[in-house]
Order: sequence, then structure tokens, then C-alpha cells
Amino acid sequence: MFSDILFLKSRFPCIRSYHQEPNCPYILPDDVQEGARLNVQHQFFKHIYTTNYRGPSDQALERGGLRILDVGYGSGIWLAEMSRDFPNCEYFGVDVSIGIWARTFSEEMPSVKIFQGNVMERLPFLQCEVDYVHQHNVALGITTDSWDAVISELYRVTKPGGFIDLSEVDLTPQPTLGPTSVRFYAGLLQALGARRVDTNAGRRLRSLIDSHGGFACAKDVRLCLPVGDWDGSKQLGVLWKEDVRRQLSAMREFGRAVFGGGERWWDEFVNDVVEEQAELKCFVNDYRVWAQKAF
Repeated sequence: MFSDILFLKSRFPCIRSYHQEPNCPYILPDDVQEGARLNVQHQFFKHIYTTNYRGPSDQALERGGLRILDVGYGSGIWLAEMSRDFPNCEYFGVDVSIGIWARTFSEEMPSVKIFQGNVMERLPFLQCEVDYVHQHNVALGITTDSWDAVISELYRVTKPGGFIDLSEVDLTPQPTLGPTSVRFYAGLLQALGARRVDTNAGRRLRSLIDSHGGFACAKDVRLCLPVGDWDGSKQLGVLWKEDVRRQLSAMREFGRAVFGGGERWWDEFVNDVVEEQAELKCFVNDYRVWAQKAF
């Protein structure tokens, strides 16, 4: 399916493609390599949360008839698994760039309908059209001053009694960074701030839902994700450490514009940052909030 693209990647591994949406600050690539990273990350989060969803009951999903929307569907793996596990529901995906994944959906998941759209503007759905909205790790594509409007847009398309399910990971590790990481994140956060990205959006998810006033029965959870195996989680910590490495490596073009340096220098810089975090027993928090739209 992706043979031509994979051939180019094997011959020219530094080739990366990116979203072309002018009103989206997202800096990570939109290509096969990034899709592979997102697929591994998805399995990681599915494991630590023990399920793909929060809000709708198992019985409602199994009964079917629900209209389910994934905002910022990425590689499409969440839609693929949900449509496989609950085939009697109707599925939709929205992303700022359909890109190379369009063919995947049309050939392998014909029951899933995908649309190009930007949640900061307007989703291509009528009012009260969706039973369950899932939105995971899209903060790099949303400006700080747009979050209230994003919550309102998710509210608009959700049916009364329907659910929204949001999660975001802090970009900055805790508790104490070493000198290499301090330099790295000082430059990165300043550059993202210039693009008006809220790098701590996860911490605000619950307050954003509560302040909107249109949702009831909100619940939230915060999980600590160790960078490395220092906390005894072993494989989980190692997997998250590798995801951090791959995510920061994928920021190569953006990072080189911020710091300068060549491609090899960037990879070495990222490696030093990640290894330093593991040595200092750093972690990041993942925040998840789900709520029901009031009747």
C-alpha cells in the first residue's frame, strides 16, 4: 500500500513531510514514520488505560448505533480498533491533513468516513450529530487562545447525553531537569510559545470543561509516565523513553531552525536530552478528562 513511499524512505531516510494547513501550529511530521510512532504510542496508552475509550458504556457500544468521532485521528489506529471491536457503530475522523492515510481508510476501513478539517475553526458536522467525541494529544496543533472555542465546538457537535473524551501529555518533564534538558526545553518552549502553543494544555483540560458549563459528570485522571525504567515499570518506562526520543527526533527541522546545527548534531542532542532525563528519573504527566453533555 505504501510501497512507493517506503521505498523513498529507505533511500532517503531524512525526507519528512509535514502538514500544510496554514492555520495550524502543529510541528510534527505527517508521514509513514510518524504514523508508525503514533501506532506504538497508541498501544502504550491503551495498555496503561486498559481500554480505548472513556464515557460510553460497553453495552451502548456493543448495542451499536452510536456515531463516533475522532478529532485529530493521526494514523487512524484508534478508529481502526474501535470499528473492529464495535462494528455496529458509525465512525468519523477529522484531521487537518488527510494525506497518505486516505487510501488506507478507503481500502481497509470503508465503514470509517474521514474529513479534512480544523477543530479551531469548525468541524464538518451539524449541531448535536455525534454521540462520542475522542480527542487525544492534539495540543501541539491548537493555539492557547483557541482552547475555549475548541471545547465549545466539541460541545456543539455532541448530542445531549453524549460524551467527550480528551487527553494530553505535558511536554516538559518533571521534577528536575539537567543542564542539557534545560537548554533544550528553554529553546523549544520559547519557539512553541511564539507559535502560541500551550505546552501545558493537559493541566487545564478539567478546568476548561468545568468552566464551559455545558457538561455534567466530568471525571479526570492523571498518570505519571516515567522516562526510562527507574520506577520499576521496566518495559513501560523504556517504551515511553523511546517515544520521547522519536517524538523529539521528529521535530528535527523545527529544532534545527531554533538551535541551528546539522542533522547528526540534532539526533545527538536529542539522545543526550533523553538519556539525561532517564538518569535524573524524570517523568511527564498524562491528563485525561471525559464528560457527558447535559441533557
